[in-house]
Amino acid sequence: MRLTNKNITVLVVLGVVLALAIVFWPLKILPHYIPDYKHTALPDFSTIPAGSERKEAFSSYLVPLIQAVNAHQLLLRETAQQVATLPELSDYQQQWLAGLCQLYSIRTPCKPGIPLLQSIDSRINTVPVALALAQAAKESGWGTSRFARQGNNLFGQWCFSKGCGLVPLQRKPGAKHEVATFDSPAYSVDAYVRNINANGAYQLLRQHRQSLQNQAMPELVKALILGLGSYSERGQAYVHEVDAMIDNNPSWLAYPAVVEKHPPTL
Repeated sequence: MRLTNKNITVLVVLGVVLALAIVFWPLKILPHYIPDYKHTALPDFSTIPAGSERKEAFSSYLVPLIQAVNAHQLLLRETAQQVATLPELSDYQQQWLAGLCQLYSIRTPCKPGIPLLQSIDSRINTVPVALALAQAAKESGWGTSRFARQGNNLFGQWCFSKGCGLVPLQRKPGAKHEVATFDSPAYSVDAYVRNINANGAYQLLRQHRQSLQNQAMPELVKALILGLGSYSERGQAYVHEVDAMIDNNPSWLAYPAVVEKHPPTL
């Protein structure tokens, strides 16, 4: 999966701006609940015996992060839908909305109306926990890879400017990409979910998510996996491997996308 340095910068900067806007924007239409991010260090999973014990430790650590990021997506989605129905926007609201459109690569006119609401519905949404777990386990070797340990990168995100990440030891001659580093595993999860939601390579996945949203989780996840053909250079082989990962861990399908909302502790 290829994530440019420019995209990473946009994700980080605009993500912070949006979060601050949500906290301090004095509009009653904004939710009061703000999901917590647990910026904890990645455990040393290599010290845990491989097999069921490591799998359990990995999922126990990562599931709350995925659910927190999903909750943030729903918060932004609800807020964006409310703003997109306002008859008139202030300058600040217009700037907030423009930042959101840039962050999610929304190409429709970034102004209140049905086209924008349709784009919000498609692009700002949750990723099933089972799918995120399967990709994280595969991309990071259950949290033991060099990129996970040294860069908090659980999903194999790439960047393309010198020094933006870790250089792969087996990078082909002439290749310029690095594997992005993050300040915490939570930021890696956040970048992954936003990439799935914004990148044109995953349009099929988003279409399936939108059209099959009322399907049972196993059927929904199976359909979404088909939209991951561009995530890896290995194409369909990668798709089959993610599918097999979920088949081998069916209990993951029981995890809800988010936990029940609760007021933040002040």
